[in-house]
Amino acid sequence: METCAVKWIIIGICALITLAGLWLSIYRESGNIKRGKKDIQSIIYDKEKGTFNFSFAIGIVLIGGGLYAMIYAEKNQIGCEPVPVQGASTIKVGRLLFKIEESSILADLRLCQQKPTITNRNITRQDDKYYDEFIEIPEVNEEYFAYVTQSVNTSELRDNAVEDPMNICFTRNEKEIRKDNVIAILKAGKDKKIIQEAGDPGCVVLCDHPQTSSRSLFTLFSAAYAQTPQTESRYSGWTVPNLQTLLEKNKTGFSQIFIKSTALNNQVKEANRFYYAVKVNGIPIYIDGLLPKYIVHPFNYENGLNIEFGLENLGFSGMNKGVEKIEITINFYLDSKFVASSSLSLDYVALRKSDPMVVAGSDGSKYRWEAQFKANNETQIFILSTTDSSEAIRTKRKLDARSLVFNGNKVVGVIRPPYKENRHYGVCAGVVLPNKQIRFTYDAGETNVFNKYLTDQRYKTSRRLLRDN
Repeated sequence: METCAVKWIIIGICALITLAGLWLSIYRESGNIKRGKKDIQSIIYDKEKGTFNFSFAIGIVLIGGGLYAMIYAEKNQIGCEPVPVQGASTIKVGRLLFKIEESSILADLRLCQQKPTITNRNITRQDDKYYDEFIEIPEVNEEYFAYVTQSVNTSELRDNAVEDPMNICFTRNEKEIRKDNVIAILKAGKDKKIIQEAGDPGCVVLCDHPQTSSRSLFTLFSAAYAQTPQTESRYSGWTVPNLQTLLEKNKTGFSQIFIKSTALNNQVKEANRFYYAVKVNGIPIYIDGLLPKYIVHPFNYENGLNIEFGLENLGFSGMNKGVEKIEITINFYLDSKFVASSSLSLDYVALRKSDPMVVAGSDGSKYRWEAQFKANNETQIFILSTTDSSEAIRTKRKLDARSLVFNGNKVVGVIRPPYKENRHYGVCAGVVLPNKQIRFTYDAGETNVFNKYLTDQRYKTSRRLLRDN
């Protein structure tokens, strides 16, 4: 947060100076030309007097100076004063300028800040190729620590789904922060090592070993993580976008999952932070390609626990009678000390609104969860409707075994379970995309083409699979 009233006053004064320059150099002199007092050449040099036209020169200087001053004030936030963060009266905010040498990284970054406070958010690259972000400034001799990685835009099933994040770690020194509120100007090389860039104000000292600067916290996190230590290549699973990315890019065709505690085990009373790991149908998901231990959230027992994340349609084909299984493990910590864990299992139907329901955690805690579907107004193509779940499963398997290909993508069956008063199971036609997502909704044009393709298959496959209706 910041207040920039002084900056706008400065910009206003600069604008007036620019206007004065325009009057001296252009408007006033153009009037002299129209009245025949001067020609175009005499605007710059007065032949009769043998002197330069100083009013014109002063006007040009005022225009250039005024425009430069406005741009400089805006770019460097001159006149902006940091204000205390709500609930943290001793912490103020400052600007962190961060640049990545690797030019191929153009997307937003995900900032997972651990110190001095816990926050997770996307940051956007500016036109000057810097990520210019307001961050909480630590006290003198205190540490700032955050993980940074490239944001993911689309879900993908990968053999190597995990990326090593960059670590931003520094200690604030006693040097006064300058007026533009820039506390540090940093750059990451291709080796992901962070260095101070030219022009850095010298208000911070980089950690000697940033990869171990949070050693006590994340050594324990690694030990408690559900998977045993392994090489990066063994972390296969779904790489998925964070919820902020899905919402800000106005994506459709995904579900927003809400989980809120209604009764927590007393064991977690002393905890002040947590992280959670998610699996869908037994396959881990990695938000922005990060191991769950890197994405920490603040926790207060009195306020309860809240979790929100988004799920695109991953490899969901409804093989379990139209239901997908979401498993969530929550690990609670008091700073670096492991406190307790709680696991819960959710029965989830892809791309469908789920009314609130209460589930029990492995530790006796109670959670209320629901799913909101961000609809895309597209159509599903059903090839079967039946009250018999076994028939739906058989039909799906038959369609999967046909090895049909539409637009280069394998055709598979997707089971849709009964919904409210409708007690029928449905089997609709889906396609496996190159990123291994299964898509089974289509716009009007795609629906007509795909429907014709499927209709043509009646005469090439079993009529019992693709019926005339």
